[in-house]
Amino acid sequence: MKNNNFKIWISVNVAMFIVVIFGITYLQSHSYTDKTGISYIIIILFSLFYVLNVRNTLYFKKEYTILTRSEIPVYDPELDDIQFEGTGLFASHLKNLSDMYRNLNDGAVTQDRALDLLANRLGRREYFVQLGGNILITLGLIGTITGLIIAITGLEGVMTSLSESGKMILPGLKEALSGMGVAFYTTLFGAILGGFFLKLMHQASSNMAEEIVDEIAFRSEIHILPYLKKTVEHHINAQPNQ
Repeated sequence: MKNNNFKIWISVNVAMFIVVIFGITYLQSHSYTDKTGISYIIIILFSLFYVLNVRNTLYFKKEYTILTRSEIPVYDPELDDIQFEGTGLFASHLKNLSDMYRNLNDGAVTQDRALDLLANRLGRREYFVQLGGNILITLGLIGTITGLIIAITGLEGVMTSLSESGKMILPGLKEALSGMGVAFYTTLFGAILGGFFLKLMHQASSNMAEEIVDEIAFRSEIHILPYLKKTVEHHINAQPNQ
């Protein structure tokens, strides 16, 4: 199984850095400022969620590498147990299957519940990254509304000034344009950083976690589960050993 999702994750990171560098250059050349601070909050939160995603992705990559490079587990009929010298999540899963087998009186061991627990455990690592994408989009919308309020306030000052001395026309127009800038840029920041890049990276990372669970399930199903059965014959054979 090729780890294509990690390559996709790397590609998204490269594209993101290109866009970020271009965006910083563009904003600096236009002396962009946000007096509401929402744009800066979006950028700071994105950085935090991005670091979390990087940490999770590298963890998934490490576990997948350990899994694919590990030896095939073997069932030892003499010891009536699983023999495996590897480490990581696969070793932990095999230990759980072995414990289930020792506590089993009759029937066969199934790994569905153990796999569900493993999938939930890995999925929780990326839960806050997924939540972060939604938070950034929401902040972008809040910035849009805030910017429009500032713009309307500035236009109100212009309209008031027209009926008076006219001294507030230029400041009012500047405030209105500033508000429109905040509205557009915060929406753009939230959509690009949270709704596009962070969601793509989260999906690639989540797919890596699913690949780990699938590979563990496949190896266990083929090499271990057929032997983890206890029947009447098994109990009879075990009698002399007691």
